Amino acid sequence: MEQGVVPVIAGASPEEAVRVVKAVYASGIRVIEITIGGPETFKVLEKLVQEFGDQVTFGAGTVLHPDAARMCIKAGAEYIVSPVLNRRTIDAVKHESKAMIPGALTPTEVVTAWEYSADAVMIFPCGAVGGPKYLASLKHTFPEIDMMPTGSLNLETTGEFFKEGAAAVAVGAAFIDAKTIAQGRYAIFEERARRYLAEAAKVRSRQA
Repeated sequence: MEQGVVPVIAGASPEEAVRVVKAVYASGIRVIEITIGGPETFKVLEKLVQEFGDQVTFGAGTVLHPDAARMCIKAGAEYIVSPVLNRRTIDAVKHESKAMIPGALTPTEVVTAWEYSADAVMIFPCGAVGGPKYLASLKHTFPEIDMMPTGSLNLETTGEFFKEGAAAVAVGAAFIDAKTIAQGRYAIFEERARRYLAEAAKVRSRQA
């Protein structure tokens, strides 16, 4: 993934989410994930697609079953992310010709997800089981599999994950947090986005 760092928006209202996207878009962010946690979050996704659908690629995260995946796609999601490995969900997303990133943790789960035609595999919760070192072990064994670690990531660890072979990283509260949204300090998200993108670009340029 060219962008490398994917901000994850969770718990925001449609209006708040629009302001977050405007802020990070100004920094160069073009791919954003929306956490699905209830009926309101589908409204958030629909609103963002209406406002920015021709400029930003939106994905839906924390999708646990096929019905939810189909609802997300109907709302405008171009890719689906799940913290679990569910063949029925993968099949439902592929049937709609959208990208699927299922979650996996163990080597067996990672390979199984790839064999199920995943577009990439989300390593979750990577931060809790060794972080970059754990990702390095998986990439050493399965270099052909695109992996996207998530779970307790932050700016300091982003570079380390890329050094160990991450195709991209998804960053939640360390990037887009509820406190800053509540304070209305949206310019902070633009600055964070610039720092995350710069960190990713720095590491990738060394690897080229």
